[in-house]
Amino acid sequence: MKKYSITNQRGSFSMKKILFFSLSLLIVSSSNLLSAEQMVVKEQRIEKTTSMRADLKEISHDFNALFPGPYSLSETEVETIRDKKVPQLMSNGEVLNSSEKVAEFATKHDVHVAVLVKQGDDYTIVASNLKKSNDMSVNGLKLDHETSAYKNLSSDLGFHGKISLWGKEYTAKVDPLKNKKGKIVGALLVALPVAGETVK
Repeated sequence: MKKYSITNQRGSFSMKKILFFSLSLLIVSSSNLLSAEQMVVKEQRIEKTTSMRADLKEISHDFNALFPGPYSLSETEVETIRDKKVPQLMSNGEVLNSSEKVAEFATKHDVHVAVLVKQGDDYTIVASNLKKSNDMSVNGLKLDHETSAYKNLSSDLGFHGKISLWGKEYTAKVDPLKNKKGKIVGALLVALPVAGETVK
């Protein structure tokens, strides 16, 4: 009777070891599957971001081609936006302020675009289909000085990367527009919304 009891206990102990080992294998396998799935998702995000950046570069090139320059600011003509006077930005004599080409391009390519005029240290939007988080137009608003795009423009550079604009996240490309003397007089912006946002 005592011998049977010992054997039974040993058997029970062996079963516990087997169950523990099986459970460990299951946990490891699940972890590996989860890691593999996470890697696939990460790779898909990288591919999507790379594709988005490539598309954005091409779209930006086409948008810039609409207004090839030379660029200048009108010395006499101004436009009033949000009760503020903004100089007219010209491309080879064509006025970019409130240009219908901007909205047409945005609709055709399903993208956000904007034309900005340089006023002192500010860049004011004079034509765009961008909207604030409350769905209001951003025309007449100034580019936030804290954005990387503004800082790059202030250093005579363009910008290509992620940016937050009036409560929404985008991947954007911003190109400075310079006059014949090499001075920045404005900028063109093209942006694609990140996941969760849509072009309206």
